[in-house]
Amino acid sequence: MNTASNITLINPDSQPRPAAAPAIEVLSAEKIYPNGTRALLPVELTVRQGEFVSLLGPSGCGKSTLLKMIAGLIEPSDGKLMLFRRDRRENQRDLPLSFVFQEATLMP
Repeated sequence: MNTASNITLINPDSQPRPAAAPAIEVLSAEKIYPNGTRALLPVELTVRQGEFVSLLGPSGCGKSTLLKMIAGLIEPSDGKLMLFRRDRRENQRDLPLSFVFQEATLMP
C-alpha cells in the first residue's frame, strides 16, 4: 500500500513477530540531586532486544541523566533499572553493554 500524503509500505509476506525480551527496563526511575534539583521525573521505558530508540527533547529535560543512569554512571534516587531482566546494580560485566562519551578527552 502506498498513498501520496502518507506513505505506508507493507510487505504482504511479513508475519507478526512475537515481542522480544526487554533489554532495558526503566521502572519509575527518577533523579533528585542532594541540593534538591530534580533532574528527572519518574519515568517508565522499555526497550526490547533489537529495537533502536532515540531520546528527543529540549536541553535540560533529562535525556543525559536517564542515559547516565542506564549506563550506571549515576544512581537513580528512586525506581529501578533492569538490563536483560537483571537489576542494573548487580555485576553487569558479562552483559553486552558499552558506553561512549559524547566528548571523549584525554587527561594528562
